[in-house]
Amino acid sequence: MEFRKKLLIENEPNECYSTLCTIQYLMSLMQHYAKKLMVHTIYSALKRNCSDCGVKILNFLPCELDVSDTAEFVKWKSLKINLPEKQCVCVHDFSENYRCSELTEIQSAYFQKTEVSVHVTILHRHALLEYDCVDSSEDFPEIITKQFFVLSPDLVHDQYFVHQVRNYIVEYLQSIPYSVETMHEFTDGCAAQYKSRHCFGDISQTSDDFGYQHFTRNFFETSHAKGPQDAAGRIIKRQADCAILRGQTQIRTAKDLYEYANSFLTQPRSHCKRRTFRYAETIHRDNRLSFKPVPSIRSLNQVRASRDSAKGLINISELSCFCVNCCHHMYDQCSNSIKTGGYTEWEMKRMHKKMKKMNKCLCKN
Repeated sequence: MEFRKKLLIENEPNECYSTLCTIQYLMSLMQHYAKKLMVHTIYSALKRNCSDCGVKILNFLPCELDVSDTAEFVKWKSLKINLPEKQCVCVHDFSENYRCSELTEIQSAYFQKTEVSVHVTILHRHALLEYDCVDSSEDFPEIITKQFFVLSPDLVHDQYFVHQVRNYIVEYLQSIPYSVETMHEFTDGCAAQYKSRHCFGDISQTSDDFGYQHFTRNFFETSHAKGPQDAAGRIIKRQADCAILRGQTQIRTAKDLYEYANSFLTQPRSHCKRRTFRYAETIHRDNRLSFKPVPSIRSLNQVRASRDSAKGLINISELSCFCVNCCHHMYDQCSNSIKTGGYTEWEMKRMHKKMKKMNKCLCKN
């Protein structure tokens, strides 16, 4: 809604006043039906026959329906297909915890089932001739899509868990070996997992921790449970449940789920050729990733860090951009700087021990 308002400012005033945001339209529609309170009108609306309902009523701007090569949505989709060399794209998401079960169990066991954390990453990279038997270049790209899972009995989904996942991904890329200079991450806007001051502080340390030259994290605003990462997590849990019902295995702990998945779900098939599983027994938490707040953090859609910047500095923006110049790190020559508003530098500062103790006392009270 905020993004739509910014686009409206650039158009003619008459067009601005005639175009309603989606939320405003829904509110006016509810008021319309509240006044009528007619049974046949509500029935026709349920049958999708009402002339007052539907997306056709909304007045969209030309930029919102843009499907050309210059559209931002198309650019992000094409980033995976036309990925520059030595770059990688990761789409992260926490799947719903898996509940361990057995084929024969007592009734009260339903309320005492062990849960397992399942983190899913959809990884896009260039093919390697030695590893994938296919060569890839920037002119003739051959992009490999891989599903990367991290299973753990630790049920706390925070910045430390995500840091451990990123560490496993770096180890995997180094083992292939695949040289990565730029990492693009796409996540949802969950504050505890990916979009908090502590997560931004972790991003500011990316070059030192993982060795990337450039790093960007972008946030999806309206894609909860709609991407391939969500489907990948559900398939793994469904396959495990089916194996239990058939009596093929018993899954009582997170280690059992990992052993089953690593043994039976990593074999190449027509619909999914690559799956990799990692198991994290414990997540190390040492308060190293505790940082001071970032203003207006919920309105940000892109965070960027670079080895060339000073330690602890990040660049933040309210809108993401995937134009050719930004993909090649020429951010000063961004072709969409008017829409995005450019980047703002922000220094991430660690919290002192006294401040941590004060926050703990406030939480207890």
